[in-house]
Amino acid sequence: MTGTVPFFDRDLETLPRERLRALQLGRLRALCQEVWAGNAFWRKKWQSCGVSGPEDLASWDDFLRLPFTVKRELVQDQLATPPFGSNLTYPLERYVRLH
Repeated sequence: MTGTVPFFDRDLETLPRERLRALQLGRLRALCQEVWAGNAFWRKKWQSCGVSGPEDLASWDDFLRLPFTVKRELVQDQLATPPFGSNLTYPLERYVRLH
């Protein structure tokens, strides 16, 4: 590995800003689709601000509608549905740590 930086992807890391933002938005939207399908906590929170599905999050401006989340909300959710709350996107056996 002489003269190379590990994990450096020149094409990806030197994209023009517009293309980078489009790539980031695509990845974020894919994540939101996965979270929407499996995570009751976030689905309920997003619905409370008018998001009816991940397709409603089509642009960066759409993400500005999403509300902030504070620790109190996560604690309340965990108390309401112990032991982990409804903030699980996958089956419990897929998790290794909970922070």
